[in-house]
Amino acid sequence: MSVLGPVTSLSVAFSGGVDSTVLLEVLRRLRSELALPAIRALHVDHGLEACSAQWSSQCRQFCDALGVEFQSLSVDAHAALGQSHEEAARVARYHALGEVMHADEVLCVAHHADDQAETSLLQMLRGAGVLGGGGMRMERDFSPGRLVRPMLNVRRHDIETTAQSWGLSWIEDPANQRACHPRNRLRAEVLPLLEDIAPGTVAALTRAAELQREAADAVDELANLDWRQCAGPESGSLSRASLSALPSGRRRAVLRLWLREHVRMPPRRRLMEIERQVCKANHDGTPRIEVGPARIELHGDAVLLFACAPPSTGPEGAHEWYPGHDDDLQLPHGRLSAQQCVGEGLLRDAPVTVHMRHGGERCRPLGRARSQTLKRLLQAYRIPVWRRHGLPLLYRGSELAAVADLWVCEGHAAGAGEQGWRLRWQPTHQPVR
Repeated sequence: MSVLGPVTSLSVAFSGGVDSTVLLEVLRRLRSELALPAIRALHVDHGLEACSAQWSSQCRQFCDALGVEFQSLSVDAHAALGQSHEEAARVARYHALGEVMHADEVLCVAHHADDQAETSLLQMLRGAGVLGGGGMRMERDFSPGRLVRPMLNVRRHDIETTAQSWGLSWIEDPANQRACHPRNRLRAEVLPLLEDIAPGTVAALTRAAELQREAADAVDELANLDWRQCAGPESGSLSRASLSALPSGRRRAVLRLWLREHVRMPPRRRLMEIERQVCKANHDGTPRIEVGPARIELHGDAVLLFACAPPSTGPEGAHEWYPGHDDDLQLPHGRLSAQQCVGEGLLRDAPVTVHMRHGGERCRPLGRARSQTLKRLLQAYRIPVWRRHGLPLLYRGSELAAVADLWVCEGHAAGAGEQGWRLRWQPTHQPVR
């Protein structure tokens, strides 16, 4: 259990199956020897089996008997269109666990060597590269803490033997026996046959996974160096020119590293198409490339990744707003707020009317000699194209008083000693970092 390292807060993903039952019992027995903190068992009720509520109750009773804190988390694990049931359950499970993690907490998961062999073999059968073929990591960052797999080098039959020798009881999930799941068929039919043909297959697969993880780490190190060299003009963006100067394989490694923080990694053929579009697109346009629930946008030399926000339910048209007296103003393209200040910002004297851009507006920012069209000002100040979308314009009467949080117009700014409002515009449409 040395993989745990220093632990200030500890939890176990506890399904009630034999693996997590043994893991919980091992940690309980070793708690004083390893100077571990109190253990919390986190059970995820996927709601996919008729008896799932009964399982949750059994898990609670088991933990009560051990004197272990228990928490049950209910999730909606039904698969979306194009998503497998296993994937939907996994995504829902880890999201729920991440939501209740404490800062610096260690979450122990009961994956073992046979799970690792199955995962690595499945990934290789799907044509995955070194990252997928490397299977599961012994530990990784997770939510505000760490996720650790202390039994990743332990065989399934050793876990079952231990459970029987300790007289433990556990839950048998009927889903683990259904032949419709590829992993179950691999476990029940393929791996036993491979072990018969080549004894030590599971050990060989876990060793191969470890070697592939080492290779994946080396690729990531080079990709991180390339990523720094390809940093674009916007925070979190890539430079098209710098990316295009790399050899094709290294370009794709940078794109993988950039994308995988935010989206499920697309297949290799799709990644190659994204690479082609990013590096070959016309620099005069602003093409958009859909990547699952996100979108890549190209603005000049900048390659930006946007999370696709749900459709806005905000009101359209003009909005009367009194900063400081009314709540923040929720608009179709973002949120407008104001903070009291002195000697700067929008003069605090009356409500404003907020409009969206229609074209042809003119603005004379404070300190400038003359007014210009808003279009020319945005270009002159090099405001990124993506930030120009949905900008709110604040009017007093028929005069433009401020443009979002970019400019306060001449005649509407707070002078020395005068009360003002410091505006803040938070657009919905903004790139991920």
